Amino acid sequence: MNQNLSLFLILCLVSSLPITAAAAPQTPSEGPLWSVITELQTLVANLQTSTSTAIAELWGNATAQQADIQDEVTDRQAADDLLQDQINDIEPGSSVHFGDRNETLAFNTVYYAETDGFVCGYASRALGVYDVQLAGSTGPDPASLTKQIHVGANTAGITMPVKKGEYWKVWASGVGLSSKLSWIPLIP
Repeated sequence: MNQNLSLFLILCLVSSLPITAAAAPQTPSEGPLWSVITELQTLVANLQTSTSTAIAELWGNATAQQADIQDEVTDRQAADDLLQDQINDIEPGSSVHFGDRNETLAFNTVYYAETDGFVCGYASRALGVYDVQLAGSTGPDPASLTKQIHVGANTAGITMPVKKGEYWKVWASGVGLSSKLSWIPLIP
């Protein structure tokens, strides 16, 4: 570091001399001034060489860094392309959503689930009936269905999930006019 500072100071000193003093070497004359000028000319030439070498080295480092950055960009683009390919491979409509509600179903009837879905039912009690009852069950075959009782004094409701391929049934007793049973399918 001190050598570079010294060279810089010498360069400043040389640049302040008249141009003729820094010209190509002339025949040595007597006296210490001529030897100082010759030494300064040699130092300036060495400084120019050192500077050129340093600039070339820095440029080479920058080029290597640029190549590393470009390699990183290329790798990230390849990863992004792979992710986009995986996204594109997802089948359209593969997300699950609710299908159209079927409200034309009857209580006390066995149904087969062609999709996953939900059974929803509600009922109010009939006149002269003490309470209303709704019960539901799902299973792999109609014989496996058993009542899971839900009792209400004035109204009763039931919601139960049903897996595709299962049978399901909702029993009702004491039901009045205000009642409904619905199937809401899950559509893949």
